[in-house]
Amino acid sequence: MSGGNIDQYIADFEFLAQRAEINVNDPTTIRLFSEGMPFSLAKSCIKLEQPKSFEQWAKAAQTQ
Repeated sequence: MSGGNIDQYIADFEFLAQRAEINVNDPTTIRLFSEGMPFSLAKSCIKLEQPKSFEQWAKAAQTQ
């Protein structure tokens, strides 16, 4: 994630996953998504929201 724009990061990640025909809710894909965020943001998402799906991760990241 560059520039701190979480909305752009989410959109880019979804676009690339679709182009690669990868399921965004696959645990490995969700892990890649979370690892692309700043550590403190991912940690806050896990601690406060405990997201499981890609949609939950995206909303948690936008909230945090």
